[in-house]
Amino acid sequence: MTEDNLEQLVPDLLNASWSSNSIIKITDIFEKQNSQTISAFISVSLNSVLAIEHWAWQMLSKDSNSWINIDSCAQVFHILHSFNMKLISHNDEIQADTKISLLIPSNITWIDGLLEQIESSSDTFLTLAGLWIETLSHLAHQLPDIVFTPTMQHLNNRLSRDFLMTNQYKFYLKQLCETNLLQSIFTVKQHFYLQTCSLSLSVHLWSKSQNFPFTGEQIIKFLNEDYSKMILVHSHTMHSWSSELLSCVADY
Repeated sequence: MTEDNLEQLVPDLLNASWSSNSIIKITDIFEKQNSQTISAFISVSLNSVLAIEHWAWQMLSKDSNSWINIDSCAQVFHILHSFNMKLISHNDEIQADTKISLLIPSNITWIDGLLEQIESSSDTFLTLAGLWIETLSHLAHQLPDIVFTPTMQHLNNRLSRDFLMTNQYKFYLKQLCETNLLQSIFTVKQHFYLQTCSLSLSVHLWSKSQNFPFTGEQIIKFLNEDYSKMILVHSHTMHSWSSELLSCVADY
């Protein structure tokens, strides 16, 4: 499909008047992009892609109950996330400024709106929210200087204050200190705390940014006992780690 086709579909998406047919067409366009086509696609369709990226953040920032159970809408987010990861990994011809403009939200209220829904949202929303935050962390691995932008500093400050340095985070970490882990402890919300927030923290600390609400010493003091116990308990059973346990500890 051409830029004209995508451009014609964008208004339906922005006006929340999408039909199954238009959703299928949009997902098909993004799903077909690969390492050979993505540069040309971005060059030709930049304005439409930017509008869709902003739409995604706006949708995630408002009451998700109005759309989260629409299967076709959730599918767009998963396809768009896959496209965004391809965009990040594509290092030829796509300028860093283009990636930044597409992936970093232009309004910090979108970040606040997303984070304020975490404690009361559905698993589907938590999954999508985690994917969008993790996308920014992966972008920061490739473009470390973005952690110094006001938007990324705001995101990391909120993640650290509201999720990482909290009793809820320690509760999830303590769950992993048991020798025999029940499958039932691995929830989507636990994943958000232990993987999404930890990945964001690791990127921020790796950048050695000074604009952070907690010092390294404070973080270590808060998490060290439980983290050390978790490592001690599971260090001799790595061969039998479940994929869920591995995903929880991979970003520490």
